[in-house]
Amino acid sequence: MCFELFKPLVKVLRLVDGDWRPSMGFVYGELKDVKKEIIKLCKDTKEIYEPIIQIIDSRAKDRLDSPLHLTGYLLNPYY
Repeated sequence: MCFELFKPLVKVLRLVDGDWRPSMGFVYGELKDVKKEIIKLCKDTKEIYEPIIQIIDSRAKDRLDSPLHLTGYLLNPYY
């Protein structure tokens, strides 16, 4: 279960660490999707997914939470 739980997060980490640099809105949207997928994989068990989501949010704070990132996400036709 642990591998399946962190698989979506590793996908985003590979995305931002790759040769191609995605746009801000794309990274914001992918991170949002990762959170939803982690919650789904934990079968809505708050005790399991809440610490993971808190870690993701604390790492993204002041990096991916600016209005510019949100605007890029909202204007991205992919989402």
